[in-house]
Amino acid sequence: MLPGIEQPEVKKESSVRIGMPDGRIAKLVDGPNGKRVEISMPNGSALGAIDLKRPSTQNDGWTYKLVQDGKRVKFVVIDGKGGGNSWVYDFNGRLIEKYTVDGAKKDVVRKDVNIVPKGGVKAGAEGVTPSEGENPMLLAAGGGMASAGAAGLGFALLRRHRAGDGG
Repeated sequence: MLPGIEQPEVKKESSVRIGMPDGRIAKLVDGPNGKRVEISMPNGSALGAIDLKRPSTQNDGWTYKLVQDGKRVKFVVIDGKGGGNSWVYDFNGRLIEKYTVDGAKKDVVRKDVNIVPKGGVKAGAEGVTPSEGENPMLLAAGGGMASAGAAGLGFALLRRHRAGDGG
């Protein structure tokens, strides 16, 4: 090599294969054209590829994404069928993060059930009459008091006392 003449460094392609939680294979490739992931079945049949220009694909309820995190690129696998658990890999093939959806925290809303409360809104306020000179004021209460009334509504009776009323 002649002094003063530098050869440009040629970046070679490197790759690593990982077995994903869904049983499929991901080949994480880092090369001169950037990072990409080739996704295939265990028998070798190709399912697709993603790169930073097309960073996401889905197959059979699973989502595969490339995410740029500063200079790092991460490969994310999301289980859309199983509730959203996800795994994050670096391009060395190491599992660097795992997110598990806690099934106990899910709110289940049943839309096929109609609940018709019995009784009226006054539930529990029958026969309450203010004393002479007092103006009752009903205030709709939320949260903990909401369950106090038969209809799911709670009311707090607030009395305003006039000055010099003695109480």
